Amino acid sequence: MKTIRLCPGCGAPLNTDAPGGLCPQCLLQTDAGSHLDSTGLAAPRAVLGGASGVTGVRAQRMALAAQSADGRWSVEPVPGGEFDVAADLVIEALGFEPEDMPGLFAEPDLALTDWRTIRTAGHTKATTLEGVFAAGDIVRGASLVVWAVRDGQDAAAEIDVWLSARQKVAA
Repeated sequence: MKTIRLCPGCGAPLNTDAPGGLCPQCLLQTDAGSHLDSTGLAAPRAVLGGASGVTGVRAQRMALAAQSADGRWSVEPVPGGEFDVAADLVIEALGFEPEDMPGLFAEPDLALTDWRTIRTAGHTKATTLEGVFAAGDIVRGASLVVWAVRDGQDAAAEIDVWLSARQKVAA
């Protein structure tokens, strides 16, 4: 006998890993989705700024699309939904598929390992580019998410140390 789970909010069929036991549409309407600000679902499109630094991020508003026959939800762009968010720091999160990292970031001096992951200075997570840190799969290759989370926490701590040192020098 096959059990089909339904969203208690709207009755949509649920995947076995549905967070909070709700479909994505209903989850976004609960406190579990409250970490989302007024922009709701959005996909980053570009980092804004130039040689003087980052000024923001351009993003595209997204909406939930219909559920596919296999039960997966997807998103689609909202027409006219492009917007900018001011920022002076951007932390990019990338997947673990090897890419042309120096070319992707237009930084030929970005050092890579033999496995085409970004080379860092051990526990500091600093790359060969001043003020650029990397962690997770982009450094270690495909691995467990718990390692990516831990690496991200370590990188955040090292970024804090680096920024604090820069503030002391500037003062």
